[in-house]
Amino acid sequence: MRNGEYGLGIDIGDGTVAVAVCEAGDGGGAEALPLGDPGCRVMARVGAPVPVYDGDVPVAAEDLAAAAVQRARGVAAGRAGRPDSWTVVTVPPSWGGHRRAVLARALESAGVPRFSLVSGAVAAVQHHVSTGDLPAQPTVAVYDLGASSLDTAVVGPTPDEPLAHLAVPPAPLPWGGRDVDDLVLGLVRPYTDLPAGEPGARDAARALRAACVAAKEALAAETAVDVDGGSGPVRVTREELDELLAGPARASVAALAATVAAAGVDLHRLDAVVLAGGGGRLPLVAELLSGELDRPVVVGPDPALSAALGAAGLAAEAIAAEPAPDAAGTALVAVDDAPPAARGRRRPRRSASPGSRRP
Repeated sequence: MRNGEYGLGIDIGDGTVAVAVCEAGDGGGAEALPLGDPGCRVMARVGAPVPVYDGDVPVAAEDLAAAAVQRARGVAAGRAGRPDSWTVVTVPPSWGGHRRAVLARALESAGVPRFSLVSGAVAAVQHHVSTGDLPAQPTVAVYDLGASSLDTAVVGPTPDEPLAHLAVPPAPLPWGGRDVDDLVLGLVRPYTDLPAGEPGARDAARALRAACVAAKEALAAETAVDVDGGSGPVRVTREELDELLAGPARASVAALAATVAAAGVDLHRLDAVVLAGGGGRLPLVAELLSGELDRPVVVGPDPALSAALGAAGLAAEAIAAEPAPDAAGTALVAVDDAPPAARGRRRPRRSASPGSRRP
């Protein structure tokens, strides 16, 4: 550890903002940091010309994302007693240089001093490499099921990087955890008597949906759960959910197989399939990935944290490999198509640049 320095990894999702910290030089020792941030649901809008609304105020999506990063940095600094020395922010694998540059400009404007952007797929793989779940330079397919979309990518060693995309990842599939929530709600709703058009109807509907989300999460470990339907418990079984989930889940596995084929990689060359994202808790997803692709599935205890943990490890490695910032506090930015404000500044060496260039 270098003078108490630590790296920070931040994964901004539609459902949550996942954060992890890692001491400098200890890439395998990342730890999740409880944040309590419900997520800002803006990453899909970064780089779009139309703003989103924060209340009644129009704001660029990238500025909201940068604000979420600064909130996470503030929480980490409060717990550690000092700010992080390097921040790694994950971005969707399909993002190109333009969207990375837009977010980089927003992070600089928000005051993030030393940061880099890395593909969430690369970060998730890095986490499993650091924990010994994968060899040092694996070739893997990544299946990252978030709240509203599925990101797929093929990651492996290249002549320039130990881990990078082996082909440009496709756009995300518009299917995710919220669609699974809808399936559970569809099982429960016929057995409830929610008031329609009466005072409290909206609150009752929100409460029912929250109960269905909790039931989905519980079914990752249980075979049956009771959902409070308002007038009494409604029994939901994993078998019922799996029956409804089978069609879209198989389609998602086929999408991952297509991503592997488009990358020119034989499925049997893959060391594993890395399962990430909150949706990775669903037992049926892991079963189908393993069974239909005939590859081992690597998944952490909480796949929703994999990308943030990997990003924190990369940030820690960057600190250990780089000299401290100069006395003027020059920002260090590692990002494809760096914004004009970052060009000409001292950039990290490639060996210490988590996510620069190809990822």
